[in-house]
Amino acid sequence: MNRYYVQSGDFSEIIHAADSNAAAMWLMHIVMETFFPDQRQIDFGSDPFEVLEDGLLLLGEEIRVSSDTFDDEKAKIFDTVETFTEWNELIIAVAKMQEKWSSKTAILKTDQADRSRSKVMLS
Repeated sequence: MNRYYVQSGDFSEIIHAADSNAAAMWLMHIVMETFFPDQRQIDFGSDPFEVLEDGLLLLGEEIRVSSDTFDDEKAKIFDTVETFTEWNELIIAVAKMQEKWSSKTAILKTDQADRSRSKVMLS
């Protein structure tokens, strides 16, 4: 993992990440987690910009990522809205996988419990 100096709006964070894009995404996650801490309550039909607008307002129009220092003129620049869109798609995908995994796990536990009951009844 590399060390990145990430800035946007009033936020400045040192983030360890695989690359500069991942560092920008992680800053987005830190900010958005403040406004949306429970990812399991995602309403997949809602407009994510409406739900998380307050978090986006804390960030500037761009996210600046440097491997050298804060306020680096050579920093890589990411558009905040594009980074948010990418972050949101990732969060929704993970939430859907968790939901699918949870339902499969519940089915497996129910099947195992049914088999255990059957064994007891046959004995």
